[in-house]
Amino acid sequence: MLIVLGGLLGSGRIYLANKLALTYGVYPYDLNSKKVPLPMFDTDGNVRTRVPKNKQERLRVYDKVLEDLPFASKMHPNILIHDTFHRQMPREYFLEKAKEICSPVVFIWIEAGEEYVITNMNYLHKRGVIKDVDAALRYRELRKKKLQPCPPSVPRFHTTTMSATHVEDLWQLIQDQVNSG
Repeated sequence: MLIVLGGLLGSGRIYLANKLALTYGVYPYDLNSKKVPLPMFDTDGNVRTRVPKNKQERLRVYDKVLEDLPFASKMHPNILIHDTFHRQMPREYFLEKAKEICSPVVFIWIEAGEEYVITNMNYLHKRGVIKDVDAALRYRELRKKKLQPCPPSVPRFHTTTMSATHVEDLWQLIQDQVNSG
């Protein structure tokens, strides 16, 4: 099974993905390792990567992931991938190609109210994951403006809290999607 979680920054997508992996033994595929290398190095001499800036870069990342999936799916019966998946064409491309490799493929859109998003951003800031809450919120707003919503047939999970019960609820939604075919 391939579980694909999409959602904007601050929605709780990454938290939920990490907890699903820990709680249910789902293999967390590191999509970030496939990000676009920049022609520069950080202070430690490592090649820097960045978030894909356009459709072509995003498709290149997804193609790299799709190249890995046949092998990864032989090693791990359940794989989880998360990304924003906020653009329709790259999202649909990835999901259609993934269905040729894995079965079933379950895509869930993670969303959250603004109050939760702000709480989550402050939490991420305290942990050092993000440097500036205001900058992260501005980035989220830019992504919201570029968001091409998923069709109504895509199940949505509304994040309201960071709790084990919430993770169980998401897992149940995933299982319901698998069982409904």
